Amino acid sequence: MADYTIANLKDDLTGIVHSTDVSKIKNFYSLCHRAAMNLLARIDPAATIRTAQITNAVFDDIHDYSVANDLKGNKIIDIRPQAGREISDSFSQRFAREFDKYKKNGTFRIRWNKGTKTIRISAKGDSPIVLHQMDSITANGTWAVGGDGTNLTADEDNYLSGSASMNFDLTGAGTTGYIENSTLEDVDLTDEDEIGSVFVRVYIPDTSIITNFILRWGNDSSNYWHRTVTSPHDQSTFKTGWNILRFDWNGATEVGTVDPAAIDYLRVTVTYDGTVETDIRVDKIACAVGRIYEQEYYSENLFRSSAGTWKATPTSDNDIINLDEDGYNILIYECGLASAQQQKGKDAIFDKNYFKEELFGDGTPQKPGLYHRYKTDHPSEAMKPRAFYWRKSLYDK
Repeated sequence: MADYTIANLKDDLTGIVHSTDVSKIKNFYSLCHRAAMNLLARIDPAATIRTAQITNAVFDDIHDYSVANDLKGNKIIDIRPQAGREISDSFSQRFAREFDKYKKNGTFRIRWNKGTKTIRISAKGDSPIVLHQMDSITANGTWAVGGDGTNLTADEDNYLSGSASMNFDLTGAGTTGYIENSTLEDVDLTDEDEIGSVFVRVYIPDTSIITNFILRWGNDSSNYWHRTVTSPHDQSTFKTGWNILRFDWNGATEVGTVDPAAIDYLRVTVTYDGTVETDIRVDKIACAVGRIYEQEYYSENLFRSSAGTWKATPTSDNDIINLDEDGYNILIYECGLASAQQQKGKDAIFDKNYFKEELFGDGTPQKPGLYHRYKTDHPSEAMKPRAFYWRKSLYDK
């Protein structure tokens, strides 16, 4: 495939707009962007396919992850383990309600929430090891509050897992508050040492006051690992409501000497701006080892710099167009159609009709148009969302 540049596009466009100097076209790079959006709305160009690792490992019982920031809509082609793929490692895309109801292994959906796009994945993996279910203050050791923490209760009305969550308030006396349990039953995390991640569910009433969360896990208040996070697991921003936090073991700081075979100490600390707050909640703390997956998808960026940076709008005549010959031909005529909007002379209507006929055909089998030919030669490989047509039972996964 030849690397066509914006300079090539300008030369080729000159040849179909009556040799008009393209420098007279206002905001040419923006025109390219508009033409690219029209093109991408109608076809999935094969030359825009990219493969990227899903940031962080994929874990059993954890469903929200960051997605490639240039993913075109929900145009995922494949999700697969980075190594050791088996025949059973096959994914299908589901609609939102269907995914949330069943979370069937081997399914995913693209999710928008407050302007942030993420991916929800249900993949079979090793079951997480629960450190504490957080259903009771006194079951499995005793939880206590410290720092600015006060009013610790078991909240049986608002929780994510089990039958309750730990609820506490922040007094505003300082900038940190925590809950701590130094007497829980020993948990052996020898196999997870340095490769696992500890997940904590937290409920945030007001994200504007939150700076970070800190987790300690170990043997006692003198021998523990600790790690700080400033965003939830899916790498979006903290949101009002429930957030799943991930504390990676690899890179955590060790204080004293910790025996991973006897983890019986936990502390969850919230750092905030000193504003009085009520109803911070913490639920289910568990450790898991994930599996590395990658995503193959169509990009929404039709251009890239000579250095390889993909972009939606060109900024240089040296920028490369991510299209092969037949796709590039469509872009030429889309740019011609867009440029005709700026013309006010007698040729404007003629040009618009000519470009549309080249792109969409004249309605006869003899001239189907460039888009029809492209779709025939390069059908989209993206998986479409679908629903289950039948199910043995509500619990059939």
